[in-house]
Amino acid sequence: MSAPPSASGSHGCSTAISMAWEKLVERNVDQVATFSGARRDGASLHLPFFETVLTVDEARRKVGLEGMEAEPSVSVLALHYLLGCDEHAPSGRLISFGEAPGGDAYLRAFRARTIERIASEFASRPWGLVEAGRRVNGAEFRLGSFAVQVLVFPKLPVTVVLWEGDDEVPASANVLFDSSAPGILATEDLAVAGAMVASRLSRVFSRLSSDR
Repeated sequence: MSAPPSASGSHGCSTAISMAWEKLVERNVDQVATFSGARRDGASLHLPFFETVLTVDEARRKVGLEGMEAEPSVSVLALHYLLGCDEHAPSGRLISFGEAPGGDAYLRAFRARTIERIASEFASRPWGLVEAGRRVNGAEFRLGSFAVQVLVFPKLPVTVVLWEGDDEVPASANVLFDSSAPGILATEDLAVAGAMVASRLSRVFSRLSSDR
């Protein structure tokens, strides 16, 4: 199944949300739930999202999160994910962002907004990557010096890898996707998912650090 087109900006999000709903309401809700890993509850789907659960309300055409309407970027990502999932499970083979279709065009921005942010955030306290990852529905992963694999959605694992630096070489990081991910989401959506992972890890780690 090919990934649906993405959009950016507030107007783009609104348009993308409307288009996605038009497509989603035509789908068999039971099949969508089965393929995506969501749970059906009447006309709604409960879709795991990091450590939380989104409520995708087909009757109201709203995506809810913790009793409030989700941010447009989250709604777009969730709807595109539901549309993009098919019967296939994640392959377990990891690819870089640049290996996604057209990924080279976004790679520079993805490095600056996501990869370099992670390297900078966790360079001095690399153990925090795994600790924060566990708080956002992630698990330790054997790669690099420290790594964590986070489930953004049930079939969208994102793997964050950190290599410790030393006096001569600075710390570095990478964000990897399952090879099935480009078949579920457009490359621009994958960039958004990666940025969400970085933001969530950073926010949780800051909270953990302040509690110490």
